[in-house]
Amino acid sequence: MTAFRSLFLVALLAAFTVLATFSGCASAPPDVASLEFASQDVENGTLPIRKEGSALVGVVARNADGVEVQLDASEFVWRSDAPEILDVKGLGNAALITGMIDWFDTVPEGGDPATAHEPRANLIVIYHEGQDDELMATIPVAVVINAAGRWHASVSGLGEQTLTLDQRGRHVSYAATTGDLAGTIDGNLFTLSQQGFMLTGSFTSRTAITGTYTGPGGVEGTWTASRE
Repeated sequence: MTAFRSLFLVALLAAFTVLATFSGCASAPPDVASLEFASQDVENGTLPIRKEGSALVGVVARNADGVEVQLDASEFVWRSDAPEILDVKGLGNAALITGMIDWFDTVPEGGDPATAHEPRANLIVIYHEGQDDELMATIPVAVVINAAGRWHASVSGLGEQTLTLDQRGRHVSYAATTGDLAGTIDGNLFTLSQQGFMLTGSFTSRTAITGTYTGPGGVEGTWTASRE
């Protein structure tokens, strides 16, 4: 009986050991089918960012059913395919991106400004790089001319005013007692609306804009702006 009891205890202890071993195993990694970028600034599949401005971009992982799954932030790698255009600092499941050059940097020295363009680079995020279940997502990032700051505007027939502009991507805004302004930048082209007036112009340099405007009653004229 003593020998039988000893064998029973040994078997019971072995069973508990196996159970504890299985209980302590890490759960299987979540099934990840796709990665997608999380940013409110994406427009038509492109993420615009102003030169020398930074933006925080996140990544969301989803399974085959489209349900979001949580992953270890250390499993992501971020990079740019053109670091001279877009600087990328990985922060786990997010990245801080900064635009390095703009439209003016693409004008050939002594060449035709008409050949210039908004610089673009691909932002890349990779899950489990180099492993069998590696997944990658990319999105083009356009670097936009930086219009943020104080500008002195002179509008023919309407006078002068100082504008303090904020900018997010290619969208410009400013709130003041004279009303709300809204504008956009595309290449070196700039539009700005205010109280029924539409100003259209182009950046002749990073510190100067010139163009024309239309307003209520068919009024029209020219305008210029210089950065203070």
